Amino acid sequence: MSIMADCIITTQIQKELTTAYSQGYVSYRIIPRWIYRFSNEQESLKHTPRNGRSITVITQQNIDAVKVLVNDDPHINIDSIATTSDMVYHMCSCDECLKRLVKNLPKKRSS
Repeated sequence: MSIMADCIITTQIQKELTTAYSQGYVSYRIIPRWIYRFSNEQESLKHTPRNGRSITVITQQNIDAVKVLVNDDPHINIDSIATTSDMVYHMCSCDECLKRLVKNLPKKRSS
């Protein structure tokens, strides 16, 4: 397929998704990836295990493991937590960012 045909298909899919779900629901840049994945007979958008890239899920067990590490060493960094607990660095850093965001939210005043 030509680049122009790919752009037309991507644009058409983007318009249909925008009509169905609203503007900004799916980025234009992700659609070619989906087209590629589905054209290679992959029918799911779920992450699959790949060589060298493990999938880590946030579970209560993972949270408890991180709490123990932080309680033992309050100055531990994210790299050490990820290495020690066998968690993916991205997961640790995303969770840390969310905590900072929540901490900075304005507190609701009670009346």
